[in-house]
Amino acid sequence: MPPLHRAGLLVLLALGGAPLTARAAIAPAHIVVDANTGAVLEQAAAAHRWHPASLTKLMTVYLALEAVADGRLSLAESLTISAAAAGQSEFKLGLHAGKTIRAREAILAVLQRSANDAAVVLAERVAGTEAAFAGQMTQKARALGMSGTQFRNATGLPDAEQITTARDMAVLARSILDRFPQHADLFAAPALHYDGQSWPTINGLLTSYPGAEAVKTGFTCDSGYNIVASARRGGRRVIAVVLGGRSRGERNALAARLLSNGFAAPEASTRSVADFANAVEAPPHVLPASECVASRSGPGVPGDAGGGAGWAMLLGTFASAPQAHAAIDTATQRLARTVRAGSPLVAARTREGAKGFTAAIGGLSRAEASAACKQLWERDVFCRPLLRSQLANEKVRRRI
Repeated sequence: MPPLHRAGLLVLLALGGAPLTARAAIAPAHIVVDANTGAVLEQAAAAHRWHPASLTKLMTVYLALEAVADGRLSLAESLTISAAAAGQSEFKLGLHAGKTIRAREAILAVLQRSANDAAVVLAERVAGTEAAFAGQMTQKARALGMSGTQFRNATGLPDAEQITTARDMAVLARSILDRFPQHADLFAAPALHYDGQSWPTINGLLTSYPGAEAVKTGFTCDSGYNIVASARRGGRRVIAVVLGGRSRGERNALAARLLSNGFAAPEASTRSVADFANAVEAPPHVLPASECVASRSGPGVPGDAGGGAGWAMLLGTFASAPQAHAAIDTATQRLARTVRAGSPLVAARTREGAKGFTAAIGGLSRAEASAACKQLWERDVFCRPLLRSQLANEKVRRRI
């Protein structure tokens, strides 16, 4: 058995984001709300504006479920995947243009895998275009009383004008719980099953915190690590929101502590979240570029000459090792000439507490990796060329 390689495969935002360095100046914004009464039980900077990242997808799902409730959409309906949806950047499910996905599976992919491609499929089905859908998202935010929020896309991918507050996200979470109790199974599902494959939820708190019933996470360089979580104990239900965590671990630990604090707090009436005003004049908190380790621009790292065999083809992350191996076999068979000098790699990885296996082929030149990925793109197969140095250091084993 070949030795373990310390070059790793948990790479870029596509595989769950990179660790952030410590920030003394900006602590995470947070709020705890009694979901039944709306009482604010605890908060810090909850009215300050922030970039929502993939928490945006909670509104995407809200509008999709509203369409189901109104009879404009069925969970069993097969939705056609457009080229725009299939072409979304990571994190995504790897949907292929021209194929279909049921609305229920698309919603599960958005909630449990934070799939950008599935989010755009839903947006286009409900509103025709993602831009029109974003307008509906903002209109719904206003109708719900989310005065500090505006949306520009259905995914949460970076946009300077896409903003929210911890207070507003608590309002949205409470509205979802109140309006769509019949769809609680979608928010609590431990896995997604689609097209013969299974993917575990990336929302680790969902399976690790007792009583958790709905969790959605998000990360971008601008926002840091965000989470909305709700849990129920007996007849009591609590919502916790964290924006701007320094790491996944810090964010999840803080959310768990806030939920526990909420259950321990007296049920006496306090200020309602609906009466808690947003500080709309404050600019959104943004993580300085120097503090975000991941390169958002992809493999073109400044100073790299592009030569040598220090490049790899990222083929995706799968629920099982056999699926990762199969992806490598498929790529190798289709691209025998291009990747004959490459080194197949499979990495065991954990994102938000969920285990998965990343497939890649390393030991290529930049030209080889780019040419190979282009061929796979033309066949609607996900592939991303990247520097070997951008592979993280988690249990990577060269495959025999």
